[in-house]
Amino acid sequence: MVFMLAVITDTTMDVLDPETRRFGWLLHCGGCILVLLCGAIGYTLIYERVEGSRVELTGDIQELRLSVQNAPAIRRTHEQLTQRLDDLKADMAALQRRVPREADAGKFLRDLTVIADDEALEISNFQPDKAASGERFTELEVTLTGQGEFDSICKFFDRLNKLSRLAKVKNLNVSANGDSAKLPMSATLVIYFGLKGVDRTESEEVQRG
Repeated sequence: MVFMLAVITDTTMDVLDPETRRFGWLLHCGGCILVLLCGAIGYTLIYERVEGSRVELTGDIQELRLSVQNAPAIRRTHEQLTQRLDDLKADMAALQRRVPREADAGKFLRDLTVIADDEALEISNFQPDKAASGERFTELEVTLTGQGEFDSICKFFDRLNKLSRLAKVKNLNVSANGDSAKLPMSATLVIYFGLKGVDRTESEEVQRG
């Protein structure tokens, strides 16, 4: 179309005066420049869009390759974290089984009495103190006094540590008693109860399972 316009313009300009021919050539050049400009703008817009899509697609492909390469390591990490979580849940369930809802100092005394009788340790006093509420649980200190042979005292506290109920020895004093084989003993024990922030329903289901 531009060529035809140029031919017609050349033919027409032969019969026109110089000023009119000059104006016609300027109009012809302006049309050509406009066509070229529109083409350049269109090409630029299309190129930028295609190039942008290419760069984005290249980035996606690289991320996918990295994901495929890292997949085994990710799976191993996931398995390790899953195992760690299962271990923590098992530890928490075991802790919940050893910490009752209430202090129940009477039952704790009965358990100690059975162990003491088995190990020939004489308990002369069992005195619970005032319960103290902590951030995660409530604890109760118990003062215990008695006497027995050194071997009996050691076996008593070893079995105490293995009780189904969680307890710890805070203080222990054993003194000599002349030539007697029985040694006076006093200890401060701590028992725990009333765990906070624990779903007891889930804990009890774990215990039954």
